[in-house]
This record gives sequence, structure tokens and C-alpha cells, in this order.
Amino acid sequence: NPLDSNESALELAGRFGAVLQVISTGSNEDKTWVENAVGLIENLISLYRLAYPNVPPSFAAIYEAAMSDDVVLSVRQRIKDNEFERSGSNRLLQVYFTEYWLPLNDRTKDSVRLYINSMLKAFSKEPYDEFFSGRTGVTMADVVDKGLILYVDMPVADYEVMSLVVCTFIKLEYFREVLKSRHRNKARPSFFFCDEFQSFFTVGARVGDSDAFERTRQSNHANIIGFQTLNALLKQTSQREQVVNLLGNCAT
Repeated sequence: NPLDSNESALELAGRFGAVLQVISTGSNEDKTWVENAVGLIENLISLYRLAYPNVPPSFAAIYEAAMSDDVVLSVRQRIKDNEFERSGSNRLLQVYFTEYWLPLNDRTKDSVRLYINSMLKAFSKEPYDEFFSGRTGVTMADVVDKGLILYVDMPVADYEVMSLVVCTFIKLEYFREVLKSRHRNKARPSFFFCDEFQSFFTVGARVGDSDAFERTRQSNHANIIGFQTLNALLKQTSQREQVVNLLGNCAT
């Protein structure tokens, strides 16, 4: 379960944003709706964590709440009112739903939901609703610290959107854990291998591959990627400098 994590809701929502960048057209209008979708997901993750402190949220749960205000209200009812006064972040969470999302007009909500639907609908169906839920047996920290091999067999050709979601989440969490391992005096070498890398190439603050490649090499780590042509990467982003920066950290 990619949402079974100690990372902040902001960090996890940013990974959703990275996926949406890959599957959207990249227009200014798209960017606006992507930002709104990421904001909703961030607050839904926080809401579920407050309502179910011992159970991590799942892709299916986030999808259902994003699609239905009734589900949001049902989850909200599990939280005592005084919980929202315990911290500034909890108060902001309450304000988001009561003063922004729930009163929002249906047309705007539907536009935001369109993006979330394209990304998460498949995870609401069996068997994926159960497979990507609950507690994770082996954490990404275990993979890095114990020298385990995590192999993801989910070809884009067979599971296009699901593959983009799952593989991007795993990639970003793995890079972050490699970076964090520097503070644990990481001695064991690690590597990341990805063919058809253009399908999973992401840019942006906290989720950009060019920055990750530059920083992870300081952690006794190597990144190995394969893609057909330079244009394959350039098609994924309007930010050519991100591609140039990525290649600057690669040897061929």
C-alpha cells in the first residue's frame, strides 16, 4: 500500500501530482486542475488519518471520498469536534472541507474529479481495492537497508494508468528512502533500474528525476535507465532543461 507511509500528506499528494503530470496534456488549464486535485487528495489523506489513526488510507478509499461528498461527511463524523482544535493543521483541515470543498459548485468539483477518476478508478475494483490497501509487510526502508530487490512487474502496455501510478509512487518513495539513508550512514550500495524510462519520467519540486539523480549518487547509489530516443523524454515535458539536467547526471 503506497499510502502506508510515515511521510506527510503533502509529500504523498505530491506523488499523485507527479502521476497527473505524466498523464495530463501539460496545458495551463490542466495545471490548474492538477493543483486542485492534489490539494483535495492531500486533505483526504489527512482526514482519513485523523478518522482512522491505526489504519492507513488506500487508493480505493481516497477515490471513493473524492467522488462523493457523502463519503467525506461519513468519514468526518468519526472525528470528534475537539480533535480539530488540537493543532493548526487540524483546524486548516476542517476549514478546507467546510469552507472550500463541500460548498464548491458541482461543475468545479466535477472538473477536479475527472482527473482523480482517470488516475484512481481502476484501484476501486477487485482485486486491486484490497491488494493496494492495509499494512505493508516490507517497507522501502527495509529494501534499502537490507539490500532487498524489489521487482515491479506491471507493464504499461497491460496496465497503463495503474502502472504509471504504482511505479511512480514506488520510484519516488525509493529515491526518498535512499536519500534518507545517508543519515543512517548507508554503506550498502543500491541501484534503480528502469526500462522505457520515459513513461515514468517526472519533473517538479520534490518529485523531479533530474534532482533525484543528482542527489542519490551521493548515497552510494546508481541509477540505470533505458529509453529509445531523446525525443521520447522531451515529449514528456515542456521543460527541456529538466531533460538536459537529467542527462547531465548520466553516462552512456
